[in-house]
Amino acid sequence: MRHFSAPEGRATLGPLFNLSLYSDYKTQPEALLAHCEAIQRDVFIATFWLLAPKDHPQRAQSWCSWTEGVESLLPQTDLIAFVRGPTAPESTLLVNWSGAIAVLAEKMRQTPEDPPRIQVDEFPSADEWAELEKRAIVTA
Repeated sequence: MRHFSAPEGRATLGPLFNLSLYSDYKTQPEALLAHCEAIQRDVFIATFWLLAPKDHPQRAQSWCSWTEGVESLLPQTDLIAFVRGPTAPESTLLVNWSGAIAVLAEKMRQTPEDPPRIQVDEFPSADEWAELEKRAIVTA
């Protein structure tokens, strides 16, 4: 599968890039789930979502969620929503991808899928969470 790619023009072509990736990632989970079932691997295939301000839909950013206690295959997105249990204080953080990589690179392993997926099976520790909070765009 080949997706739209123009790294040097990402700033101006970001919406097209994200729409292309959305289409590619939308078709990927069915095959990944079948493969994981065949090898008896219980893993969550995270969804590639688009988020845009109502008054500026052309500024859409991609995001996915990384949930505590859930081994996942994350799509590469602009943002990651980190979700802890509902009783945890500040149970959700929204962090840009580069900020997450700066803190959690050792916990994120690229898999061979195209478009790329990142395997995560260990949620951020308390110290890492504190670092993510410093980089968060939104906390809840």
